Amino acid sequence: MVYFCTMIQKQRKYPGKRKSELTRQFIIEETAVLFNQKGYSGTSMHDLTQATGLSKGSIYGNFEDKDAVAIAAFDYNFQQMFHHLGELLVSKQGHHTRLFALPEVYLDMYPWLVERGGCPLLNTGMDADDAHPRLKEKVKTAMETLLKGLEGLLKTGISKGELKEDLDIPYWTHVIYAIIQGGIVLSKTTEQPVYLENAMIHLNEIIQTKLKK
Repeated sequence: MVYFCTMIQKQRKYPGKRKSELTRQFIIEETAVLFNQKGYSGTSMHDLTQATGLSKGSIYGNFEDKDAVAIAAFDYNFQQMFHHLGELLVSKQGHHTRLFALPEVYLDMYPWLVERGGCPLLNTGMDADDAHPRLKEKVKTAMETLLKGLEGLLKTGISKGELKEDLDIPYWTHVIYAIIQGGIVLSKTTEQPVYLENAMIHLNEIIQTKLKK
């Protein structure tokens, strides 16, 4: 019943798509949070059939194997996170350079991440590591996308005359990313948001004292 109701919704959301494409999208969306919460190894085929209401044969009729489902689910999770991050950044209209809004944005996004099981890059990166090279490569590519986004914020700030011109952009990109992800993993692991809150206070101090012109 869940499958048929959701398929009707997806036909409205994705007009013109074939039933096979809609079924594939349904499987991805219904298993995305599951993979993010339980990890690749912790998610069984039984979990996938329970989440979708589909048989093992129906799932494998749309995906080559469990790896393919996990990779598609990770792509979806990252796209959702990246889109949500972008929306929050755009909403901070009071900030000339959106780098200044970054600490506030990640604090705003944290409950959204927790609801979905945490940051998909952190979760999948730790889960895949050396055991699942295809997933690990996906995480690396996603991470590079975020790092390029941070580089862009720094370059924009410099071009607008709001950040120091002689900044070591690669260095500060790595530092900012490490502070953010460190705060997220500590808060999610301990279930204490104060770690991310303190990390974002520190990041704001760095932006104001080390980066701002």
